[in-house]
Amino acid sequence: MLKTRDRSLVGGSTRSDRGVHSVLHTVYGRLAQLVRAPALQAGGRWFEPGIAHHYEGPSDTLSEGPFSLLYKGLYYLHQDGFPVSRWRSIRSEKCLSDPILPHFEGYIEGYKLMASLERFPARSCWRVRYTLSLGPAKRRRARYCPTKGAGTALRTRVSDLEQATRDQVATNNQIKKWITDGLLSDDEAKSAFPGWSDTAARDPDAGSIDFEAILCAYGEYAVRNSKA
Repeated sequence: MLKTRDRSLVGGSTRSDRGVHSVLHTVYGRLAQLVRAPALQAGGRWFEPGIAHHYEGPSDTLSEGPFSLLYKGLYYLHQDGFPVSRWRSIRSEKCLSDPILPHFEGYIEGYKLMASLERFPARSCWRVRYTLSLGPAKRRRARYCPTKGAGTALRTRVSDLEQATRDQVATNNQIKKWITDGLLSDDEAKSAFPGWSDTAARDPDAGSIDFEAILCAYGEYAVRNSKA
C-alpha cells in the first residue's frame, strides 16, 4: 500500500492538487495579461481569445510561445504525477524569472495597457478611455464620440499619447497638438515630459513677438541715420 507521505508523487492527494493548480493558476494569469493588449487592439474590449477566460486542457490552437509550452508541460506532467516540489523549483529558479500575476490581476493590468473603445448607451455615443502616466501617478480619462469611426480614430491618437507618456518621449509639436486638442493639459505635460517645463525658454511662442513695434523702430532708425 502506498504511504501517505508518498501520495504527492502520483498527484492523488489534495495537497498535490493544490500545489499544481496554484502554479497553473499563476501561469494562467500571465497568459491573460499577455493576450489582453493584442485583444483590445484587434477587436475592442469584448474580443478575447478563449484561453483568456476558460481553460479545460492544453489546446493545439495556442501559439507555441514559451508560456504556452510551459502551460502544456505543467498540465501533462501533472497528469503523470510529477512531484509538487519540482513545480516550485521550476517556477522560482528556471522558467519564470519575471513577476507573475494571478489571472484576475493579470487581466486588469493588461486592460490598462492601451486605450479602449466601447459603446456608451447613456449618451447614445461611443466612449474612449485612456490612461496618462504622469511620473509615478496615473490618471484615467474618457472622451466621447458620436460615431464609431470617430471613436476609432480618437482611440488611435490617445494610444500614441499613452505610449508617449509611459516612455516620456515626444516632440514639441506632438505635445502642443495634444494640448490644443484638449487631450493633455500644460501641467500634465510638465509632469509627463521632464523637458517640457523649459520649452518656453528654448522655443518661445512666435505669437508673443510684436513685429509692428520692431518695424516702426527700424523705420525711425533708418530715418535718423539716412544720408539722403
